[in-house]
Amino acid sequence: MNRIFILDAYLQGQKGRAVLKALVSQEGSYSKLRVIIGTDSKVKNDYSKEIEEECLLFDIQYVYFREGLKNKIQPGNRFAMAVGWQRIIQLDLYLNVIVFHDSILPKYRGFNPLVSALINGDREVGVTALIATDEYDEGPILGIETVPITYPIKIFEAIELVSFCYEKLTLRVLDVITSCDSYNIRQDDSQATYSLWRDEKDYYIDWTRSAAEIERMVNAVGYPYDGARCQDDVSEYILSDGIALPDVIIENRMPGKIIFFKSGNPVVVCGDGLLKITGIRDRFSKTPSFFKFRTRFL
Repeated sequence: MNRIFILDAYLQGQKGRAVLKALVSQEGSYSKLRVIIGTDSKVKNDYSKEIEEECLLFDIQYVYFREGLKNKIQPGNRFAMAVGWQRIIQLDLYLNVIVFHDSILPKYRGFNPLVSALINGDREVGVTALIATDEYDEGPILGIETVPITYPIKIFEAIELVSFCYEKLTLRVLDVITSCDSYNIRQDDSQATYSLWRDEKDYYIDWTRSAAEIERMVNAVGYPYDGARCQDDVSEYILSDGIALPDVIIENRMPGKIIFFKSGNPVVVCGDGLLKITGIRDRFSKTPSFFKFRTRFL
């Protein structure tokens, strides 16, 4: 038995665009598709225009979230998908709301899970589709797609890899919905971990961390995010690239101080190891011409 249903897709970001691509390829799986487009001013490109262009190309009904949804959703045999979504969805409007979450649940419930996984050095990342409940990221699982990664890796590269997982998982979820399968894969709460929300303060480098972790952090918060930050007694800087180097014995270790210059690049003492800064600019997007040897990054 195949279920005929209406689908509202709440889509945001590059991963939302990837899911739209998969939905378009499976047009016969649902009776009607409508897209609700989310925007995000905190990233360089939120892909809202690209999602809108796809909707126009394939004659898909769409609305921007900021235009409001009151009285635009009617009860019925209707499902919702939420991809990259950062806002509340009213659950009682739907038979089920299916959330796509950027982690291999139950690990990294919460916010910015992909960034957290990269900073932690996980060797595998992925996406989970689950049924939304009142408690975030705790619902029954419909499917998981994973991909191995190697370091160093930039966040935009990781998003590209995970976007393919989103496409594959969308097809699996549509199969589950149309076949009327039950959703009974419960999460093991004893294995749950959480990833906290991030704000501007979380972009600042903690030099007491290891050089390897700082390198991963610099790569994990770069484009499309705002970039890792540090400052000396003169200016604030954005780090785009850094390389962890082997440690040396420092008798009076002070993380944040420049210890060497290698090929003109400052080498900074970390809590463990050294970080050679290979990409840095000030808040005016200018590359500093030099640093004083006696520089301490805060």
